[in-house]
Amino acid sequence: MRSIAGAALPERVSGLKVTERFFDLWGVPPALGRTLEQTDFATTNHVVVLGHAVWQRLFNRDPRVAGALVRIDGESYTVIARHAGQLPDHRQGGDLDPLDDDRG
Repeated sequence: MRSIAGAALPERVSGLKVTERFFDLWGVPPALGRTLEQTDFATTNHVVVLGHAVWQRLFNRDPRVAGALVRIDGESYTVIARHAGQLPDHRQGGDLDPLDDDRG
């Protein structure tokens, strides 16, 4: 579990660290914003793709969320996208909102 704070009060959420190919492999394009790129991992800047439910709760469905800053476990991340729905959690057989998309 991670703590995320955006436009609303902080809350605990689940997240995954993934590579730039993650969303392509699952066939899930972003509903808002852009996909992850290799250059996202070549810098010390952190980026995040918000899950649909987190976007609804923390940003009140704001369509301008791309570019917003959030704090995850006390570190700043730039929101680059919001994905369209739930992805299967291969570790537990359930659904999970991917959040943390840096390798570092």
